[in-house]
Amino acid sequence: MTKPILDGVKVVEWSIYVMGPLAGVMLRDLGADVIKIEDPRTGGETLRGLRYTNGTVDAQMPGGRNASFEISNWGKRSIGLNLKAPEGKELAMQLIEQADVFLTNFRPPVVERIGFDYESVRRRNPRIIYAASSAFGSSGPLAGRTGNDYTGQARSGMMWGPGTDEDPPLYHTGAPCDIGGSTLLSHGILTALYARERTGQGQMIDVSNLGAGMWFQYWAIGINSLVGQRWPRMDRRQPGNALWNHYPCGDGEWLALANLLPENWPAFCRVMGLDHLIDDERFHDVDARRRNAEELVAILDAHFQTRPRAEWEEILARDPSLAFERVQRVENLADDDQVRANGYVTEIDHPVYGRTRVQNYPMRFEKNPIPERQPAPDFGEHTFEVLSEELGLSPEQISAYMSAGVAG
Repeated sequence: MTKPILDGVKVVEWSIYVMGPLAGVMLRDLGADVIKIEDPRTGGETLRGLRYTNGTVDAQMPGGRNASFEISNWGKRSIGLNLKAPEGKELAMQLIEQADVFLTNFRPPVVERIGFDYESVRRRNPRIIYAASSAFGSSGPLAGRTGNDYTGQARSGMMWGPGTDEDPPLYHTGAPCDIGGSTLLSHGILTALYARERTGQGQMIDVSNLGAGMWFQYWAIGINSLVGQRWPRMDRRQPGNALWNHYPCGDGEWLALANLLPENWPAFCRVMGLDHLIDDERFHDVDARRRNAEELVAILDAHFQTRPRAEWEEILARDPSLAFERVQRVENLADDDQVRANGYVTEIDHPVYGRTRVQNYPMRFEKNPIPERQPAPDFGEHTFEVLSEELGLSPEQISAYMSAGVAG
């Protein structure tokens, strides 16, 4: 059977929270062996004890596990090493010597103080792909400053995207700068691994929350840079195009329309039973519909209220040229037939919940399988295994390190 794409690739990860760890998950999803270093003095990575995510959602699970940690560390191997102890640092360096990738999101001052900066690591392993993530990038006046997804959204301008002009800046609760940053970081690692196959040389990769926030706004920033116009927020009451908008249906559910072409207008009116609006002077062309958008939205709001969403979906589906979709909530996705058909949700045997559904890697490859998702590790679950199998230490040596607080 064909092996996963990253089968045989070894990653040593020393990172916390989201952007670094999730990049490690994505590499693990492709078959890499990801060894996560955690601090035995604190009982492991910070997310293990962070009770509330987003400040409101209680992430604690039965048995002392934490949902935030779980989804950021699927399938990794956990090793407890005290990197402030010379012996712990040396054991970590020996693991890095055998690795393809070193992944960290600690701030440069912390990394340099511990002795895991790029130059120090490269001296021990010249072929290493050194993947660093940060809040603001490795250069400039904010390099080394503490930050996260929230500061990335703020600095990148992303918070001025959602909402209307009447609203204050709005924070997106889905952590787009962290998730986007981890995706960019894993993309960079894959690219660097490919480059190393061609050149034999390792290199450093740098990704930030700020850069990810800007990349997620590629369309807005790109257009703004060329035409110089302020990028608008979207007010569904006064959109530039009423067929690029979302509407409440008679059962309280919402339906989104996503149609920008001029020919969409007569097609939409016919299938919706609004033929009389096609040539109405208020709406007969793009500019007229733009000028009278508020009036048109009010008409469509009232029309959509006459039927439940499921009926409107059946009606709109009669014309395959029209793009539309139900506006779902996160809790709807696990039971969505389209989601399940494409494997975007998978089932795993979880040590707390038994057989349960979790989000899967969102890409498929014709020739290479995606490994089954595995639960996140307990703290230090693989310390003995890693030190024995990877570094060849004896049980007595490992026990001595554990007794001395070097390993855990």
